Amino acid sequence: MHHNLDVFPRVSIVIVNWNTRALLGACLDSVRATLGKVSYEIIVVDNASTDGSLEWLRATQPDVELIPNRENVGFARANNQALERCRGEFALLLNSDAQLLDKTVGRLLEVMEHDARVAAAAPKLLNADGSFQAGPNDDLTLSGETLLALGLARYFRQGHFPGYGESAASGAYAWVGGTCLLLRRAAWEHIGLLDTNYFMYTEEADWCWRARQAGWTIWYEPGARALHLGGGSSRNAPAQMRAALYKSKLVFFNKHRPRWQAQTLRAVFMLTSFVKIVAYNLAARLHRMRAPLLRERASSFRLVLDAVRTIGA
Repeated sequence: MHHNLDVFPRVSIVIVNWNTRALLGACLDSVRATLGKVSYEIIVVDNASTDGSLEWLRATQPDVELIPNRENVGFARANNQALERCRGEFALLLNSDAQLLDKTVGRLLEVMEHDARVAAAAPKLLNADGSFQAGPNDDLTLSGETLLALGLARYFRQGHFPGYGESAASGAYAWVGGTCLLLRRAAWEHIGLLDTNYFMYTEEADWCWRARQAGWTIWYEPGARALHLGGGSSRNAPAQMRAALYKSKLVFFNKHRPRWQAQTLRAVFMLTSFVKIVAYNLAARLHRMRAPLLRERASSFRLVLDAVRTIGA
């Protein structure tokens, strides 16, 4: 659906939804309220939601192009379905639990217009209360991932390591998150779509890596801001999502790093997961009141252990 006389919309808004109907409404409202004169189309890919999302979209959102999946095909594959169909010169990948603020897209488009080598641009992400949530990131490295697995990363960069904190300047970085990410058609036609070996997480780090290898630039623009309420879909299945995150990082290392690094990281993940399983189960015995939560944590790391055991073995 198009919102002025352009044959092709300037921006295709791509939203993947999985059981986040309540958040999706606010997300769509924010798109319509903030895009101003920018021509756009909205494509929502629904990953087999069971919360009435599809029925609600069909009944109340006539301007949304809908791609209904019969199963949850994951985040990367669902975005690719929309990218293959979208007609904009740019595509904005937008989480269903995110909301655009005034001029978010306009500012990101300015970045793209200013420098034709920019493949992707992302805004500063804010929490619901307006406080800083996330900015740009450094590449995934063995040392960085080890610090994260050991729980030591929180002592670096005000707790945002391997990302950057609130004071990060606008500029080129290794990668930016996929929560609200403007992509240039020329770039994805050049380097390809998201890698579907990632079910969820790290697919944007992989895409940014490939873009940079091919001579493109990845840009962070803190002058553009978006709200990210966080954990929309992951709240529905936190343990599975944690396993998916660890698994995705190993997929990245097996693809882009020397074999010894991938094997070392796998060993780090297995060891730290095992220690956490033991520690949480022990804590559950000592703290009766908090036992259910602690046991849940232990079982989530059991899922992680099972997931990483199979990658690159």
